[in-house]
Amino acid sequence: MLEVRAAFGLYEQSSKLSWSSVSSALTSGAGTAGPFQPLFDTLSAPNHDSIVGDPARPRFLEILLSSRSRGACQVRRRWETSAPVTVDHGEGGGEEIYCKPVGTTVILKTAASILRVIAGIVAPLPFWAAVRALEISKRALELDVMSLGEPVGGGEAIAIACEAIWWADDFGGRGARGAGARAQGPAALGPAEPAEGRSGPQ
Repeated sequence: MLEVRAAFGLYEQSSKLSWSSVSSALTSGAGTAGPFQPLFDTLSAPNHDSIVGDPARPRFLEILLSSRSRGACQVRRRWETSAPVTVDHGEGGGEEIYCKPVGTTVILKTAASILRVIAGIVAPLPFWAAVRALEISKRALELDVMSLGEPVGGGEAIAIACEAIWWADDFGGRGARGAGARAQGPAALGPAEPAEGRSGPQ
């Protein structure tokens, strides 16, 4: 983890320049302490009153151009601003259903139901599968409790649900395949065919 800080606003501005101007500025800055400064000096100042820090040194730089044409290109910059930021914690601020509490509850409840189905498939398998089925059922209960507690973001709910299903299904699939192979044994492959080119007892 490199840096943790409070959420902040960004202002983005895109400028259209000829590629010749951009390449000339980049060439003149190559090998210097500020390789992009000639390009920044070519561009107009940001049209924003709440820029934090030096407006001549943006936080982000992107140059978009077509490899088939060296005409105009887009230079995109972003600056940190002091404008207030509203953080969406997944409590209904988003328009998508999975960003609302009812959506995240459905996601987690559905995942818990799938885990219980997998637990039912795993339980009859031999050896320690019954213990594993109890672990999967416990994970399903944890998802049920989470769905009734503090709302989580839609993306986080999807990630938690997918990880839990993958974790349970990975064992269920391998366990079922292994049990099937042990149950079949060599006899399941059918009677042995006589080797080609050999004859039986005379």
